[in-house]
Amino acid sequence: TSSDVTKVTVDASGLVRGVAEGKATITAKAKDGSNVISSASTVTVTLTEWRITSLAGNGARGSLDGTGAAATFSNPRGITIDAQGNLYVTDTDGNLVRRVTAAGVTTTVAGSGKFGKTDATGTAASFSNPEGITIDSQGNLYVADTGSQAIRKVTMGRVVTTIAGGDMNGSADGTGAAARFSMPQGITIDAQGILYVTDSKNHNIRKITMAGVVTTLTRKGATDVKSPIGIALSAQGIFYVTDTKNNTIDSVTLEGEDSEFVGSKKSGSADGTGSDARFDEPEGITIDARGDLYVADSGNNIIRKVTRAGVVTTLVASGAGGFNHPIGITSDAQGNLYVADSGNNRICKVTPAQN
Repeated sequence: TSSDVTKVTVDASGLVRGVAEGKATITAKAKDGSNVISSASTVTVTLTEWRITSLAGNGARGSLDGTGAAATFSNPRGITIDAQGNLYVTDTDGNLVRRVTAAGVTTTVAGSGKFGKTDATGTAASFSNPEGITIDSQGNLYVADTGSQAIRKVTMGRVVTTIAGGDMNGSADGTGAAARFSMPQGITIDAQGILYVTDSKNHNIRKITMAGVVTTLTRKGATDVKSPIGIALSAQGIFYVTDTKNNTIDSVTLEGEDSEFVGSKKSGSADGTGSDARFDEPEGITIDARGDLYVADSGNNIIRKVTRAGVVTTLVASGAGGFNHPIGITSDAQGNLYVADSGNNRICKVTPAQN
């Protein structure tokens, strides 16, 4: 057990994790909680430093394919990763879906660059300010095409189709084009292939089957939800949603039970536990293999870590400059983070110092 969960947490297996710098007391006990095996010990916690590297893009706006800094982006906002470590990025103002390899080689997967909603293959297709993006186990991409009020699918063969919504905004449930969205932005997928979308202007979460049937996940318990954007799904079936205008991270069950997990309606940058923490318009969110959350705290231009106990800390990072309105964020199996640094028109890799 730990005397101060803001510094150190101890999980059920006995694994000790540092949360923030400082000192904490740890006491070891028998599994049945009875006899003390060893006396209490005070430990000093030193946080891991993270290193930022610029993987693709150079700050200039554009849509050039290339390697590393030779590639250009225009306000990249969404990002996801496949099993091979390839990143897929929604290049929002470029109206494109881009691929970035682990070596930083950027190519255009789909989109003509023109604003539109044309279903076609590769660069014959068109998007309208696409934002959120996710990937299924077969390598198909799903895109929240925000300006088109639609959810689009991109196959491994680069074939783009519309699976729900389109053209007109609204809040209607239905199948395919009969459904209506109003600024869909975040998107994630579960193991059964069901999509979940943050319908930001409707202030709710929409569920979409592979047959394109759209229903609304009714949120119970939360009040005054404003502009949900980022969404991540835990192994326990809990959604974590960035309620951007309220400066909070909400937890939502599959039954729609909703509560504010961390943050408060006051903006700021304070670390802390639960409602003591402060954010400034958080947007992107991802969850790692251990169940810890990482949040693109866009208004503060920083990345925040949120433990399962609701302890919020700021990543200490050095390297290739700071962030400028980071939005999309994803992680790999090795614990590295990848950030769509939208204001700097680049894709960054953020690596723990020991990796």
